[in-house]
Amino acid sequence: MRLNILLLYILFLSSNLMAQNADRSKYPQPGPPSSLKLPMVQSFKLANGLPVYLVQQSNLPMIQVNLVFNAGAVYSPANLQGLAGFTADLMDEGAGTRDALQLSEEVNFLGINLNVVAGLEQLTFRLSTPSSKLKTSLGLLSDILLRPRFDPKEIERKRTEYLVRLAQNHDESRVVANVGLVEAIYGKGHPYARSNFQVESSLRAFKATDLQAFYREFITPANGYLIIVGDWTKTGAELELNQLFKTWTGGTPKTVKIAEPTRAPGLNIVLVDKPGAAQTELRFGQLSVSRS
Repeated sequence: MRLNILLLYILFLSSNLMAQNADRSKYPQPGPPSSLKLPMVQSFKLANGLPVYLVQQSNLPMIQVNLVFNAGAVYSPANLQGLAGFTADLMDEGAGTRDALQLSEEVNFLGINLNVVAGLEQLTFRLSTPSSKLKTSLGLLSDILLRPRFDPKEIERKRTEYLVRLAQNHDESRVVANVGLVEAIYGKGHPYARSNFQVESSLRAFKATDLQAFYREFITPANGYLIIVGDWTKTGAELELNQLFKTWTGGTPKTVKIAEPTRAPGLNIVLVDKPGAAQTELRFGQLSVSRS
């Protein structure tokens, strides 16, 4: 026992001495880069024209399905800002024969993740499921994709929820700072400075017919693509998906031209005064290179 303690003490002293004698006038040299082996991506199209990209990974009995559309916040009408996000949030609040509660209970019973989210440019259906629950899970995905209910009661519930959240956000220094940053960088009227739920007048104006019209225009095979990663073969995926989506056809690809933001010269300082705020939030940002 004493010998072990002595050896540890010697090692500790040695490491300290080596650290003290290190040459700190030069940066340490990096080692060789790790090898990068990207997985093989298989691609095909369904009979309705929907592109599919599949990465087969059979080491875990799990499957991730992402169905993506050009239908994010920048596609919302100027007089109905946030319509994309509101539509996305209502699509999994009741579909087919199930109301919102029944759909939620079935998702929880299966132990899967199934939701719809809208970002700035894309609206995405996301399903994560064990392989053993795939067929049932795809049935639920098909329901919210093809048969959303847009129940007026759920629309009013969500509207109230977001109006409350909007009021709370006005008192959240963190949220106010984030909004101020993107508006300072892109300009207040720029599409990238928009938020899905920041305009009260739009939230109060949304009607079921607005959601249905947005859904019919943007959620189409011609305007989307499907990404699959997990324990599923190309043959199995083609067969199952063609059967599942055989009645879903049509549409046109959607694009939106985003104006180049004006780059303000020099350092600009924006101060948002919140008397009585318990915290101060700081943000620093600038435009970078185009991601393309």
